[in-house]
Amino acid sequence: MKYILRLVAGLSFLLFATVASSTGNGSLEELLAVARKADKSSACLDVCSYLVENGEVSESFSEYLEKGYRMALREKNAESIARYYDCKAEYDMLQGNLSHYMEYKAKAYSIYGKLGKNAAQANCCIYIGNYYNAIGEYDSARIYLYLMQPYAKQHVAESSYHIMLSCLADTYYRMGEKDSAIHYEKMSVEASTELRDSFYLSGSYRALGMYYRTLGNMDSSLAYYGKALDLSLLQEKRTSSEMEELTALYINLAVLCIDMKRRVEVRNYLAKAIETVRDVNNEIFLAQVYSNIGCIYQREGEDEAADLYLKCALVLAEKLGVNDNYLRTLSYYIMLQKDREYAVDSVRRYIRKAEERVPLVRAVMPKVSYFQALMKWLMKEKDYAGALRVADRILRQEGVQSSNFVLQELYANSRVCHYRLGNYKVAYEDFDRQVALRDSMNDSQKSKELQELAVKYQAKEKELEIVELNARKARDEQKAKLRILILVSCLVVSSLIFLYAVQRQKTRAERLKRAVEEKEREFAVLKKESELRLVRKYIDGLETERSRLAKELHDGVSNNLLVLETRLKKLLAEKDVSVFSFLSETREDVRNISHELMPPVFRYATIDEMLWDYVSHLVDSSQVQLKYYSDPSEVDWSIVPENIGYEVYRIVQEALNNSLKHASATSVTVSMELDGVILTICIMDNGIGFNPSSKHSGIGIQTMRERASVVGGELNIESNEAGTKVKLVVGILNASIRK
Repeated sequence: MKYILRLVAGLSFLLFATVASSTGNGSLEELLAVARKADKSSACLDVCSYLVENGEVSESFSEYLEKGYRMALREKNAESIARYYDCKAEYDMLQGNLSHYMEYKAKAYSIYGKLGKNAAQANCCIYIGNYYNAIGEYDSARIYLYLMQPYAKQHVAESSYHIMLSCLADTYYRMGEKDSAIHYEKMSVEASTELRDSFYLSGSYRALGMYYRTLGNMDSSLAYYGKALDLSLLQEKRTSSEMEELTALYINLAVLCIDMKRRVEVRNYLAKAIETVRDVNNEIFLAQVYSNIGCIYQREGEDEAADLYLKCALVLAEKLGVNDNYLRTLSYYIMLQKDREYAVDSVRRYIRKAEERVPLVRAVMPKVSYFQALMKWLMKEKDYAGALRVADRILRQEGVQSSNFVLQELYANSRVCHYRLGNYKVAYEDFDRQVALRDSMNDSQKSKELQELAVKYQAKEKELEIVELNARKARDEQKAKLRILILVSCLVVSSLIFLYAVQRQKTRAERLKRAVEEKEREFAVLKKESELRLVRKYIDGLETERSRLAKELHDGVSNNLLVLETRLKKLLAEKDVSVFSFLSETREDVRNISHELMPPVFRYATIDEMLWDYVSHLVDSSQVQLKYYSDPSEVDWSIVPENIGYEVYRIVQEALNNSLKHASATSVTVSMELDGVILTICIMDNGIGFNPSSKHSGIGIQTMRERASVVGGELNIESNEAGTKVKLVVGILNASIRK
């Protein structure tokens, strides 16, 4: 993945080289000797300026800072008081304390203005601009960096105009305006060349190399990195500020080698960066360097080292309140943890932290880095629609359309998401865009140039190359690009508004469709419930009527037949035995019919016992061969709910009666099986058959179907000239719930 590694080279701590025009070029020992002998505030503050210039925090710093302030008050030396506030702000920053930075700088700026010290005012503006860059307030940074430009253009050396331009370039880069950043950095190159300041010239070359790399212009990136490396390696003794610049250069070269897939050079430059950063005391710079080193280790698969450096970077960034670096480091840490199954909760916690920081960050690339990590995480979680929404957030960031590395990865991930979602046409279009960007950046010539740069680094045969640039032409090109950017922005905004309106209408239609479907489902459920209630009511009424008829037959008709039989016996005596036999059989038939009409009592017997008893009685009174069996034999049939057993019993009764009365069958088999929670009952005969789909098939079959539906069962009847098969399948769990 092409992360954009952005380093702020700690410009606040590099600027005192220009202020040192009043401090002389002596060593620290010489300045201390002068301060001890001379009873002047300026001598004490010269020591402080030297320590700030070299990024050193020592006991001497605090001692001479306060001593110089007391002397300045005694001398009523306004310039020394201004210098005190200048140094005090930088001293606090070196110790990681930014709470009073602007207060001290504003006082210094105000006093310099009253004294007419325009050059010192210009330098204050650079400090303040760089401070606002560090905390993400870029509009404020631009105000201060433009404030003294008219004077600085006329007094390049005194005002550190080349540093002012470099800070302004950094501001535009953080805002995502890379073309403006390149324009001002090239102006800084011109000014540094005029001043023969090789240190800041090297920094500008490094920055240009980074800017062009993020644009995907590898040729220009390699050229500027080569120039920066040439100048940096010419210096034998380096200050802390120069070590910061060299460390930043090594980090940038390591990232470039990762992009070009040259792992040997990656390790080489990374080792050099780790070696040089040991001599740096600037905590803001260290937080950024640790973050980038952790990212490089993560991309190289060295997770333990990556974890160590990223945690250090998070602690420093949170301590200093630098939201840009904190968000960027969080994105690297999310990428480190995303493939660890045990770290899912940890990743989600970091994502929540990152989302809280996003509104506080103005810089484009830290947000892009986080969105890239979030998109990868969502893809890993198979939330492809969410990943595509994050892709839209990336594309909405200013300046992303000119960052080829970002776009190449974006289209690669977007292609996968669209493919997984079945959007094959869009996936193919994203693949074409990805390939086009990859081919434009990865060719053999660029790899060869990078190899040559590595050889130059190993051999240390450097030559100073200074390029004269045409500022007017650059400004014209910038204006043309700005016009094009405005036009494209208008088109993009119009397209987004149109797409938003279409999407909103589509969403509204889908919402209405879902509401209609939900109402239809509710109606279907209500209809089904109503039908079941009606069937249940019908069955209950039928059973009530059967019970009443059974009692009438048993208590009325059967008893009357018994009385009639007794009286006839008295009247006829033994003369006509056949009449007595007929009456007895008739009374027994009525008694059996009443028993069949009565509902079965499952309190004392299971469905298996009830069916066995019923079939056994039919065997005794019928000429048809009847068989009954249940499977499995060892099952506990009491688990069949009473309401299911009741309906099963009635369905078997009806089916057997149909077989015995209408089918002319000689053999009837009744079977019952229980498989888990599925109860299956079959009644098969070898009778003459009938057409079960005929509308004249009788109310008995209709009643059986209704009984099956009451318990959620399925009744199937198959009949032909070879016989009839009635099969009932019901789930005892679902049916018991219906009860």
